[in-house]
Amino acid sequence: MVRKTLYGAAIALLGLSTIQAAVADTKIDNSALESTAFRPHDRTFGLVYTMPAEVNETLHRSLGGMLTERLLTLALETEAIRTNIPHVTVVHIHNADPTTPAKMLEALPTPPKPLNVTLKKFYTTEAAKGAGQPWWLDLGVVKEGDGFERMMAYNTAATAALTPLRDGPLPRVTGPVFAKMADAGKELVKTVGVSGVNVVKNGEELRSHNPHNTLVYSTKTFSPEIQQSMGALADQFNQILPEGIPATFKTVSIVELAFSGNVTREIYRVDLETGAVLDVATGKTVTR
Repeated sequence: MVRKTLYGAAIALLGLSTIQAAVADTKIDNSALESTAFRPHDRTFGLVYTMPAEVNETLHRSLGGMLTERLLTLALETEAIRTNIPHVTVVHIHNADPTTPAKMLEALPTPPKPLNVTLKKFYTTEAAKGAGQPWWLDLGVVKEGDGFERMMAYNTAATAALTPLRDGPLPRVTGPVFAKMADAGKELVKTVGVSGVNVVKNGEELRSHNPHNTLVYSTKTFSPEIQQSMGALADQFNQILPEGIPATFKTVSIVELAFSGNVTREIYRVDLETGAVLDVATGKTVTR
């Protein structure tokens, strides 16, 4: 976990001292962390950067066929057809209250201007090593440059502003996943409902966020056969796209997600250049 001082320029520009404003009074229940089973999933909402269309097209045309064939060969039919709006996550929260997205929009700290990053390196990962499920095939973000630094700074701000709206931990980090987590991950789950986010502790920014795009979401057991086969496929993808893919993120969206983190619908879309907010279902501009 990388530590950075709270008062760095990127954080200061985001007004971190004011991000707790407008957060609703929500009762947070961590009792699910005592169970050996996953917490039942009701509704998960999140803040994500949706992938640029040209990046989706590159991934689809260069890798999509190979990926589908491998999933079908491994009898991962559900994974091959699972719905997802391609994205890079900022933060996810669980709350059964259908008004949560509107509350998230109200509490949302000012987003960064458009972000230029490079998407590079495919790899598989588990929610927690040895937990068995869920697991994913991901495409990472290169961890350098102004775009990456501002992406990380905004994760810190958004995590502090939005996680108080949760009703408890994300279901996918409870039960067998929570049991396998290291102490640092468990502390994050207890305090912000999810691991893998940036937080401020004792005046320092603690960075555990690993921004990435996910190509496969699975709740099947991550067996040795699947690990080997999907790992080999990731290696092939890295040979096909050795330099990665440049991407400019121009919007950030409040979305709804399924258990394993796949986005099932987009709710509010914020233009990073102008700050304008679109209600995706109605096509109307929303005033914050």
